Amino acid sequence: MIKQSHSTSRLPSAVRTIRWALASLTLVHTAIATWLFTQGISASAGTAMKVILSSLFATLFGVIAFSFWMALFGFVQRIREARNRTANVPIAESKVWRHRMKPIKTAILVPVYNEEPSDVYAGVLAMRRSLIERCSGDEYAFFILSDTTNADVAIAEEHLWSQVVGESHEAIPIYYRRREKNIGRKSGNLEDFCVRWGSQYTYMVVLDADSLMDGATIQSMVDRMDVKRHLGILQVPPVPINRSTWFARLQQFAANMYGPVFTKGLDMWANVESNYWGHNAIIRVEPFMHHCGLPVLPGVAPLGGEILSHDFVEAALMLRSGWGVELATDLGGSYEECPTNLLDYAIRDQRWCQGNLQHSRLVFSEGFHPTSRFHMAMGVLSYAASPLWMLFLLATIWVTTSSHDATDASSNNTWIQSMVFAMTIGMLFIPKIWGWIDASLSKRQRSLQGGAVRMFVSMVGESVISCLLAPTMLIYHTRFVLNTLRGKKITWNRQNRDENSLDWKTAWNHFGLISLLGLFFTTCVLVTGWTSLWWFLPITIGWTFIVPLAVFTSSITLGRKFQSWGLFLIPEETELPSVLQYKRTLRSSIEELVAVRD
Repeated sequence: MIKQSHSTSRLPSAVRTIRWALASLTLVHTAIATWLFTQGISASAGTAMKVILSSLFATLFGVIAFSFWMALFGFVQRIREARNRTANVPIAESKVWRHRMKPIKTAILVPVYNEEPSDVYAGVLAMRRSLIERCSGDEYAFFILSDTTNADVAIAEEHLWSQVVGESHEAIPIYYRRREKNIGRKSGNLEDFCVRWGSQYTYMVVLDADSLMDGATIQSMVDRMDVKRHLGILQVPPVPINRSTWFARLQQFAANMYGPVFTKGLDMWANVESNYWGHNAIIRVEPFMHHCGLPVLPGVAPLGGEILSHDFVEAALMLRSGWGVELATDLGGSYEECPTNLLDYAIRDQRWCQGNLQHSRLVFSEGFHPTSRFHMAMGVLSYAASPLWMLFLLATIWVTTSSHDATDASSNNTWIQSMVFAMTIGMLFIPKIWGWIDASLSKRQRSLQGGAVRMFVSMVGESVISCLLAPTMLIYHTRFVLNTLRGKKITWNRQNRDENSLDWKTAWNHFGLISLLGLFFTTCVLVTGWTSLWWFLPITIGWTFIVPLAVFTSSITLGRKFQSWGLFLIPEETELPSVLQYKRTLRSSIEELVAVRD
């Protein structure tokens, strides 16, 4: 066990109270719901099947209940803080924090892997300009850490650095380094930086290739780390922006509208034992170098070998060594981009699934903090829940259709089943209403998002589309988990960051079998009269119409049309952040430079 030099074990009493309350509410809620569910199971199902169904239900409902109560805690706290809140505006720290004996050096790291060079450099230059507006610049340096394997892209990276960056005389330097072999992927890239230059810097801000952060936010992160000397990692929740397809705009709207109540709830119970999401965070370099070296798991990939999802593990190692990990839920100005269609979204989730399932090997590892074990277990369950849901659905259908007590199945227990169904759906939908209320309380945010009525219509529309798309992701996640468990590993390639619309042929090739499956089950439900299975219709309808859903939601035209109607808006679309304005202008200039060269 590693001796803790900066103990995080003595949490404020309020945090301990919140944890006990959250755990108690989750357990009691789950127990009541499970008891009701058990009463609704047909008497002819048999004891063994009742135990299986009840166990599955309790596990799955427990996850939903925990999320529900966490969101409620976050919602209540957000209401309390509403008077001092603006809509996603970076919050500058007290000027007193800026008086230091000597400058604190911060490296801003941008790991890239076969990315579009013009976009990467535009983002870096935009962040640099935003920083220079707020400080002298001698405290910062950007590092573009390339793991690019494509020779043409590598040449373009180096050429742009020499043309766009090398001739610049701005105060904040931008360095470029390319590794010949991308050993260890992103975590190996960061390790290489730490070995070469880490001793020269106090902090490092870790970004992704599509990350964008306001200069005021970066400055505030450094200030906060300077004051909270027990922190090893400070994570600023990123919000997705800058996409036009309907699918992407649905994600942007959901993250902006519902995300704050969930992240505030997480921050309330996790406190300084929170988690790290791998980017848009600031890290204290010295403890990271000393304590966060990643182990190689015994066995072979995909569950063994190099750790793929490094962020949760690095947060756990930081906590294990006594340093705090905290969320900065009050800071805005932290952005990322999201997949623009259902297929790209599923491809990204396949990588995340394999990485998270690896954490099952670490949940019971020696020395980890209980909170870190919980974070990793929840990450595993976020994907393992899909095959459990699939098993639960199939078992429920089998019990209902094979019941020999028609009266019991059709009348006595129908109201109980309906109550449990309504309770479950309500727990998924009600937090969205809390998010809408929270956003509507801000006059400025209402104005930026089209008004409370349009926000409500957008919330309902997003909920309907999400409900229809979720069954397809259930199938995909189930397949990802089973493929991982049977030893099938994937290649972590560059994420598709372009605006891509799906044509009908592509959508049918990928989702056609799911559509036929949905048509089969929908027909069975309607023809056989499974009155107790009426609540399966949203699932089967989602499967049946997944091909047109995938095509229409990937449409840029529809996305822009909804934007013109004031639907699914986020504040950053109505009032463009200055750092994003800079990026768009610089991107055009860089593209012109590339065109002249070509």
